[in-house]
Amino acid sequence: MEYNVNGEVVKIQEGEGIFINTRQLHYNYSQSKKDCRYLCVLVHPMLLCTSPLVEQDYVAPLLTNHAYPYQALRSDSVWGQKICRNLKKIDECRDNPLLIQAAFF
Repeated sequence: MEYNVNGEVVKIQEGEGIFINTRQLHYNYSQSKKDCRYLCVLVHPMLLCTSPLVEQDYVAPLLTNHAYPYQALRSDSVWGQKICRNLKKIDECRDNPLLIQAAFF
């Protein structure tokens, strides 16, 4: 599938993902018009603010960085694979905010 983020097209393969920063114009589609299954995890930034220090040092700088509209999570990247696995865990525990926070951190 493809993701359009602020006019830039990013191709996402099976097993990959994309993190889209807040307030970015984005949408997904299939250029080949084939059906595609995907997991979409929408997280309010405040869920990640477990303390003022975490918010100040990690969350706020990311949210206000206009030069960082997205991050592709590629299958050839160890950390990208790890993030995709954690997103699947988040989906499995979507009714438990503490487990969601644990998967993010």
